[in-house]
Amino acid sequence: MHQLSFGRVRPVGNIVELCIDEGRELSLQSLTEFRTWIGAHMPPRFAVLVTGSLDFSLGFEAQADLGNVAGLQAIAIVRQFPRSDLVFDVIRRLPRDHVLKLELFPSRDSACKWLREHLAVTH
Repeated sequence: MHQLSFGRVRPVGNIVELCIDEGRELSLQSLTEFRTWIGAHMPPRFAVLVTGSLDFSLGFEAQADLGNVAGLQAIAIVRQFPRSDLVFDVIRRLPRDHVLKLELFPSRDSACKWLREHLAVTH
């Protein structure tokens, strides 16, 4: 895993696992740091797997900008705690410039399988 200022990321092929530190606020600066990391470590088409406690918040500017990460094809959130549903609902409602697949899963394995299948489809 790679440590960023707001959490840890781990690339697995064209999927990046994102685990935001507990109690952190994901800000516009955090998204810029994430985009920089993605540009250096991920292929042009990738997906994000969100795991961990999901005890974090999204700043207003970050909410408006989250869905606009170049190359982001899908986000899978693992439902590990009741807060997972809230995070999923917030991310689902975010404005974005393109269609983004977003799903909530009961396990990491099912989420990874869905992401791999989605990324295998050519657009």
